[in-house]
Amino acid sequence: ALRPLSGWANLDMSSELSNPQFSQYATPETRLGVKGGGFHNEYINNGVKYGIPGIVFTLFLFLGPALFFIRILKESTDNLYALLGLTYIITQAVSALSYQVLDFKWIQ
Repeated sequence: ALRPLSGWANLDMSSELSNPQFSQYATPETRLGVKGGGFHNEYINNGVKYGIPGIVFTLFLFLGPALFFIRILKESTDNLYALLGLTYIITQAVSALSYQVLDFKWIQ
């Protein structure tokens, strides 16, 4: 069953991974990797784990600080710290397209 609002969290989604609509695009090795390491995209991973709210909150985690730094830069264009902060947030948001920058950050 699809779970667009609640996501799969840490539930077993093996039935969905063997679904023909999914398996036609992913090799068995890729599907096995998803079970072990998740999707290597922060947005997709949080969408699968937590549903639509997961995607929205992930976007807010990047947009909130970005908007904060943009507001500071509008008030004072020569604020180096705000420029560095905005650069860092943009870098992390782009990196999240190919790596779980928020998920893996807290793994010890």
